[in-house]
Amino acid sequence: GVIFSVSYDAASQYICSTSDDRSVRLWSVDLQLSDGSNRVTQWKEAKITLLRSMYGHTARVWRNIMVDDVIISVGEDSCLCVWSVDGSLQKYWKTHQGASVWSVDCSKEKNLIVTGGADGGISLWPLHTDRAVPNLLAFHEHLYGQEFTSVKGHNQNFPRRIGLTSKNNIVAITGNGCLLYCTLLDSGQGNWKVIHQDEKLASYCLLEMSPCRQYVALGSMDGYILVFKEDCSSVQGKYLILSDEEKAVTGRIFSLRWLSSDNLLSCGPHGLLEMWKLGFSHQMKKVAEFELPRSKEQWISAAALREKFLVCGDRNGSIHLFEVSDDQSCSVQFPSQSFYKIHGHLGVSSLTWYGNYLYSTGRDGALRCYMMLENESRLECLNADKLQIDWPAATSLSAFGLLVLGFRAVNFVVWSHTERRTLLTVPCGGGHRSWDWIFEGHTFRLIYLKDKMVHMYTCMMDEFVKPVIQNGFHSKHITCVRQVLLKDKANINHSLLLSASEDTTIRLAVISHSNVPQTLTVLQSHISSVRTLAVCQLHDSVLVFSGGGRAQLKVWKLVIHATQEFIPIVKCQELTSHMLRDPSKRNKKPWLSVERTVDPETRYMDLCAVALQLRDTDQRGTAVLLAAGCSDGFLRIFGFYTLCSELRLLGKYSFHDRCILKVSLIQTENFRHIALTMATDGKVALWDLTTCVEELVGSEHSNSSSAVSADNGNNGQVVADSHRPFSFVKIHQSGINSFDWLQLQGDKYLLATGGDDRALVLSLIQIISPTLQENMQAEVVLQWRDNCAHASQITGE
Repeated sequence: GVIFSVSYDAASQYICSTSDDRSVRLWSVDLQLSDGSNRVTQWKEAKITLLRSMYGHTARVWRNIMVDDVIISVGEDSCLCVWSVDGSLQKYWKTHQGASVWSVDCSKEKNLIVTGGADGGISLWPLHTDRAVPNLLAFHEHLYGQEFTSVKGHNQNFPRRIGLTSKNNIVAITGNGCLLYCTLLDSGQGNWKVIHQDEKLASYCLLEMSPCRQYVALGSMDGYILVFKEDCSSVQGKYLILSDEEKAVTGRIFSLRWLSSDNLLSCGPHGLLEMWKLGFSHQMKKVAEFELPRSKEQWISAAALREKFLVCGDRNGSIHLFEVSDDQSCSVQFPSQSFYKIHGHLGVSSLTWYGNYLYSTGRDGALRCYMMLENESRLECLNADKLQIDWPAATSLSAFGLLVLGFRAVNFVVWSHTERRTLLTVPCGGGHRSWDWIFEGHTFRLIYLKDKMVHMYTCMMDEFVKPVIQNGFHSKHITCVRQVLLKDKANINHSLLLSASEDTTIRLAVISHSNVPQTLTVLQSHISSVRTLAVCQLHDSVLVFSGGGRAQLKVWKLVIHATQEFIPIVKCQELTSHMLRDPSKRNKKPWLSVERTVDPETRYMDLCAVALQLRDTDQRGTAVLLAAGCSDGFLRIFGFYTLCSELRLLGKYSFHDRCILKVSLIQTENFRHIALTMATDGKVALWDLTTCVEELVGSEHSNSSSAVSADNGNNGQVVADSHRPFSFVKIHQSGINSFDWLQLQGDKYLLATGGDDRALVLSLIQIISPTLQENMQAEVVLQWRDNCAHASQITGE
């Protein structure tokens, strides 16, 4: 294939080449040195031999550089690889948000690698680091005394669950019901001790470390909870002391979660939750009882407490909010708010409070953010972010920003949500194992079970994590840009930039003094590319409608929550999501159905929104009329109510029979609404939306409760086959890619269009809009065109 780069190291006489065959090849050069021969002759007579081919990239390799005995390569797969000359892969990073890495350089003196990617970012990486290798903390069977051999399950004397204490020691429970305590020696090995042995902890036992990491809670099959406290009288810690043992429930303890250093939550059969408090005498006292809604797997997988609000995530992917009562004599409490299956059906993996915000992760690979509204005693779901991690398991707010810890395939991964890149990768075997971690300043320590043994990985994060010189933006083609004006609490306007891209993200940015967009937040919940954005300005907020591939439409609300150093902190809330074909109601046997379904490749090509005044504003808030031009040739009209966050499909009309590229909404002087559609046939069609507006403004909320539904074959109530545009005119020979219009007096409109035929056309359109009982008419009064305005097609505004 094509050779993209060649580098030569004179000291080692090696040549390195990269190609579109995904390989990095290393060649040796034998220069034939002789008296009187010049350099050109030496190279002509040189013997170049292929030493080895290195495969680690999954796409074309663009660049390589050689430094001493190290080869650095970057490619189209966004990977930065560091090789040794013997062909082994030493380090590997996934960089620049999945975008192609175009350039690379390094400084041997500063021990740094610098890369530039297609996302516009510039990042630094360490050239040489002390390679951290997981340390095996082995123990021998003679650790268990004669007394232990009498316990059933003698062949299960290996750790099942592990944890890290405040003294960086390790606690482990074996399958025989033996509690082990390991102190680390200077040699890096572990000194294991048997602290406690109990037959009721055999075969099944839960182990959870408290947030202060001084307490260890164990839960058994027959409902017992044992709490151990680490002896902190010495610097290193000596052993664990049994603090309390309590019979919590009748039956199995399904889950244990520490809510604070002195609050413990247990989950028993039938979703019964009990909150325990450790007193001054370290005695456990039950302070409250809760019950989860009925489900198939009725136990919690995560929990977090903030003041009087308890949030629990269950094994079914749902999140429940409980309001803890001060009256300890009250009966079992039930959830005051629930988000059912918000993380899919595989479960919630973590819940963490950071101030007034709650972050949740789940097995669906998503990180979700919520805001606590204490006056209303409820959680407000803000947005979701689809991570590049298969199994996000925990979050941590550190000196490196918000970090997400989880698993990708067989690796443990530390992902920076702030910089949107992977910081650390540890091959551990995958997520189905017991593991624990701790941050102490810049020191990161991880322990995990692999092959029935305890492994410890320790590294200095500041050696692996280098600052980003310039943050990246979108990693793929930007499809739409809109300006957003937001007012803060001081009534000061802030001009923000909203952009959509084929990388499925929407970015809200502010332009800095250096004219570089500074990203405030990234909205990433679309399942395909985002093609278009529509902005509707309200009194105290902005509604954003986004649409694109897979016929997916989302509604967002933007509000300035606060300002920090003149930079606004914007609260972004996803209000609703709509798809023409509901994936949850997919027919498992489509060949047995004769029902006409929507083309799965339908895309929203353009959106336009305008706010309307409702007759009962207090009950439903503001209504927004939304026009959507689709690739299947339909004009779809939606209505959105701000108070109940409800999206209704009001009408679906067809005329062009071709892809609609552009759509716009116009209000005449007598307050009638018109939609303009422009398609690949070069026609501009004008639609009377009086019927849709009347239905949106005058309809009752009760009639619209089931309006957010999939667009299937049985949609006669929204499809008006007889509804045609009241006027149309063919302006271009082919597709109309861009337009703008100016409203003049007397219902005259100056329309400017540009298309694939290279023509730039100005059309003066007169619209005759009589009373509501009469049909509207339109005619082109005057037209000017330049058929050769550009040398190629006119693509944008």
